[in-house]
Parts: sequence; structure tokens; C-alpha cells
Amino acid sequence: MLAFIAPEEVTVTTAQYSRHYPAKPAGTKVPLDGVIIDTGGEAALVQKALEAQQKRVSVAETKGDEGAEKATEADAAPRDGKMSLLGDKALLSWSGFPPRLGRISSHLVGEGLHRHEELAPLPLQLAALVARNPGKRHFRIAVVAAFGTNLGDCLIGMTAIRLVAETLRHSLPGFLLDMLLCSSGNPANLDIVGHEPWVGELHVVGPSVTDFARYDAYFDLTGLIGLPRFNEMPMVDWFLWWSGLDPASVAADRKRNILNLSWVAWTQAAELLRAIPGKRVLFNHKASVPLRSFPDDEAPLFAQKLLELDPELQLVVTSPLKLEHPRVFDLSGKMDSAQKFEALVAQVDGLISVDTFSIHVADAASVPTVGLFSSVPPDCYPYYPLHHGLLVAGGAELPAYRKCKVKTPEEWDAMKESYTLAWAKFEASEVLQQLRKRMEMRRQSAMHEGLRFYHAPHQPIRYHETPEGRRLPFEHPSVIWDRAVMRQGSVMRGLLKPGGTAVVLAPGQSSFPLLLAERLGCEGIVHCFEPRPLRRTLIGMDLLDRAGYVTTIWHDTLPVKSGKVVIAAEDALCETTPLRWGSLKKERKIEALPLDALELQQLSGLFSFSPTPHLLALESAIETLKRTRASILCSPLFSREELAGIAAFLIPLHYQCWVEYLEQRDDGPMMLLALSDHIKLEGHGMKRIVLS
Repeated sequence: MLAFIAPEEVTVTTAQYSRHYPAKPAGTKVPLDGVIIDTGGEAALVQKALEAQQKRVSVAETKGDEGAEKATEADAAPRDGKMSLLGDKALLSWSGFPPRLGRISSHLVGEGLHRHEELAPLPLQLAALVARNPGKRHFRIAVVAAFGTNLGDCLIGMTAIRLVAETLRHSLPGFLLDMLLCSSGNPANLDIVGHEPWVGELHVVGPSVTDFARYDAYFDLTGLIGLPRFNEMPMVDWFLWWSGLDPASVAADRKRNILNLSWVAWTQAAELLRAIPGKRVLFNHKASVPLRSFPDDEAPLFAQKLLELDPELQLVVTSPLKLEHPRVFDLSGKMDSAQKFEALVAQVDGLISVDTFSIHVADAASVPTVGLFSSVPPDCYPYYPLHHGLLVAGGAELPAYRKCKVKTPEEWDAMKESYTLAWAKFEASEVLQQLRKRMEMRRQSAMHEGLRFYHAPHQPIRYHETPEGRRLPFEHPSVIWDRAVMRQGSVMRGLLKPGGTAVVLAPGQSSFPLLLAERLGCEGIVHCFEPRPLRRTLIGMDLLDRAGYVTTIWHDTLPVKSGKVVIAAEDALCETTPLRWGSLKKERKIEALPLDALELQQLSGLFSFSPTPHLLALESAIETLKRTRASILCSPLFSREELAGIAAFLIPLHYQCWVEYLEQRDDGPMMLLALSDHIKLEGHGMKRIVLS
């Protein structure tokens, strides 16, 4: 894994994303928020933007602003600073960095990186992860640089990760996988990886190191094609092996692809094919690189031979082909999305293709296929029963065998002629023979259930509804919290009258605010201090739905006397609890607002829930309490020192203070009730606090 730091302030805008990167002043310590995880290509994009920016600055200094508009490569000046790159060693040295899973792990069997030679280390790693987080019920895991940049790799990667997800399901109480896709990848990759119920968020830019700490663990696919054994086994097996599983333990029929298809794209492709009668075979002669593409001059000759050998053949192409023929149908101008191309492949009667992505799609749709390869081994997809691979003549001896691409145009120019000659030797008769054989196999076999249709992008669940109101989806259950809410609600009913004004601090969930609104009625007013945006939104939705009659005034801060308050941030897809501000390493600064600043003429009750700093909040309300003599409830309190501190503040203000032990034990969490001295109260199980 790599992380980077931008030496200068720069903004990057691509077809995929726009992002501003703050500067790293020379000689200064960089905050962790400024260190960005490179999920694949982002660092290179930032580097390129820095070079362009420095060139513009240099030209502007010498030629003026107008000269910067006309800058050429000859005008480029050396950059003042270089990108700072950090590797695994530096990242893993930070105590908050999550452990790594897979063939290479970290923080689970010792410090640093550990290479696993055992067949399937992942189950043992997950057991160690659970032991490391006792009581945790939901794990959020990242897949870094998820499956590379290409569409085909993403499709196969998802086939493998579905099997990995089964292991996660058996080993963890609950989980979500966030896909951190390559910034330089195909935008359609988001659609390929984004439709499983256990997929969380999809990102095309890397998180900061502090944001990355939200994850409980991660898989790392950074530098995909350079990782160990990448070209030594079928691709799906490699993904399984690298993820820490034994590929041999998985049955072949479970390694078939699954494709999520847009229903709109499906109907559009069906309409295009409806106008083509007979046996429709897609001839896909273009790959993403020249090395794997049928040469432009040879492809038409090959297609002509196919048409001559099979009078019933209707040849469909999605890239321009230099061949005029009544049975050639050029749809290249109508394939304006990857989804539409996938739908087309899934609905043709057969496929002859040099492009591996279309071959993977065809497997999901059980389309008979012949693959024509120049550098890919013909047996590289052994789990596709309706696919037959053919290698160009002498392909195993050609210089780029088993390579995905060549490094430079010059390298390709040196070998181009030998590959052109090899492509020219393909026998159309053999290709047709193999295609017919696969078509017959298709007629005699059950169809693989590899197609799934969707109408809208997958979105992870951000909340779920309960009888008590909306809640974040991965709330950690807490008997203490539930008891505190129940007791505050019960006592509140005896303290307040309809039409009163109340303040509630950090209610966390909707239960108490709904009870409060019900008690106060149409004339009531509630001031709600809730600095956690997600919880504030859900409580607001519930109050609008179920208690819209009460006037609610929201404050997205905390009531302390002055200054700023720093709290942990919260994420809807991470495990969390209302007893804490948040579960992330990332912090938020919020402005303080003293309760006295509200200048309330009437206040019936003040209800404070942990993690509110109860004493600081009460101190910010000293004039309001003197004026209104409002009743006070605080819970849960976890220490006698905190309880004594609050009592010591309130008793001199002519309050009587009572304590209730929420778990009926003296060393457990507590609730404090404070009432004006003139109110008579029977204990009812509470103990009065007396200062010694």
C-alpha cells in the first residue's frame, strides 16, 4: 500500500472526480488528515496536476498571465517540490491503522507484514480479528484498489469476493465491504461492484489515513498486475488465493460470473437486436490495447470468411469494421455505455471475441463463445463451460505471451509485424466449428443463473426503522443506554406538564424526544442539542412524522460556556453507540453555545444524556437554573466523582439531588435527579445525595 502527500495546494478534476488537495509546507509536520491512501492512480493524477500547475506558474512569472494560457512543453520549469510517498512500513507504524487480511497480513500474527504459506489463512485471521474486538457485532472492511482498473478484472474480482464474503459471513457477526476503486479505472467499474447487499460505499479517491482508520480491516490489491503469482493461475483463483483462501477448495461451478444488468440497458439492447433476424453472432475484434486486438486490415478478411462459410450467420459488430456486407450489422455508434454493451453480449446467440471482458460477460449469460487470443493462454478460463479459447499461431513463442500489455509504443512497434502475421493465420472454419459445438452444448445444458437485473444503483442501508423510531443500522446494543432512556422517560412524565419548555442534550435516538413531545403536547417547546449530524437527522425525521405538533428548536452544538468542543466523528456504516460521540479516529470541532445564551424565560426540565459533559453543560446554564428552577435529569453517569461534582454544583443553587443505580448495584451506572428545594419528593428507590 502507498500513501502520498501533496507538496503544494492543487485541485484535480477528471471524468471520475474532482478533489482539492491541501499544501504541505516545507519542513512542517503533516497531519494525518493530509496523508492520502493511493487506491490506484490517484497519486499519479496529482503528480500530473502539480506539474501542469507549476508550468503555468513559471510561464506566468516570465510572460504574464496571458502567457500562461499559451504555455507549451518547452516552457515547463522544474517543480519546486515532489510528491512524498509513504509505504506499508510507515503506515503500519501508526497505532490506529487497521489490520490487513489475505495472503499478506498485518497486526494479526505479529507486527509488520506477514506472508502466509498455509493454504487458507483467512479464517484464522478473521478469528483473530474477532478476538481483538470482543463484543463487536459489525465489522467494516475495505477492499483497496478493488480489482484493478479494467472492467473484466472487476467482474472476475467480484466473482471471487462473493466467495470471500461467504467466509466473512461464517466468521464475523456482521460486515460490510467498502470498495475503494482505482481513481484511474473505468467509471463503469462502480456499476459492476456496487450491487451486493454486503457492499457498503464505493469510492474512487483514497481516504486520508484518519478516515481509513474507520475500517476494522482491509484487503489490499494495490499494484494488481505486479503482485506475486498474478499470471500463474486462473484469474478468479488468483483473487481467492490472494484473499487468503484455497482456490482448490471451491467447486468449479461456483467460480462462474454473475452480472448485474440495468433493465433499461437490457431493453435498449433487445430493441437493437430485434431488427436482426436469424443467428446473431457478435464479432468483437477490438480489445483495450493493440496487442490483443485483431489487426484492422486482417479483421475484415476474417469476418468475410466467416460469412462465406455460414450463410445463416448474422454478424454484429460494436467497433467499426472495414467490411460492407448485408449480413454485417454495425452497432458501434449505439453502444454508448458499458451497461448497454453488457446487455448486448448477454442477448446474442454467440460470441467471437478478442476482448476478455466480453468473454466474462458471456459466461454470466451462458452465451456460447470462442475467444481469440494473442497473449492470453487459451486455457486461462477453465471454469467457463461454453467458452473455447484459441491462441494465434506460435503465440506461446511470441514476445508478449502471458502479458496484459506492452510498456511502451516503441516496444509494440518492434513486435507489431510478428503479431499481424500470427493473427492472419487464424482459420475461420475452426472458429465456426468450435462455436457450433458450444451452441449445441448450450442447447443441452441448464442455463447458469448468472444474470441479475436492477432498476437503480445499490445504496447501503443508512438507517432502519424500529417501534421506537429510526436508528443507525449498526447500533451496538447497550442495556445501560436502554435503561437510562427508559428511566428518564418514566421520571420525566412526573416532572413535566403539557405546554412546558424542555431542553434535551444528546438524546442519541428518537425514543426520549418522542416521549418528551408526547408529554409537552401542541403548546410545548423542545430545545434539542445534538451535535451528531446523523442522529440529529433521524430524530428530526421521527419528530416530524410522529410528533410534528411540538415546536422543536435544533442546536447542532453543545452547551458549554465558551470556546470550541472537539468530539469524535461518526459514520452510519460503522458500528456505533449513542453512549459515544462517534467511533472514528477523525475529530470534529464544534462551536460552544451556553444554555444561558438562549435566555429562556421558562424552562420546565433539562434532560442530559451521556456522552454530554453534564457538569460543563449545567455550568453554562447557571443563570437559567437560578431563574427557572427547572428539574434536571442526567444519565448514565459512570463514576462517583462525576456524580459528586454535579451535586456539589447544584446543591448550593438550592437543589436537592438524588441518585438511582440503573443496574441496582452501587458500583454500576447511575442517574441523577435534581429538584428545587421547595419540591417534596419521596425516594421511590432513589437515594438523596448529601454533601459531607
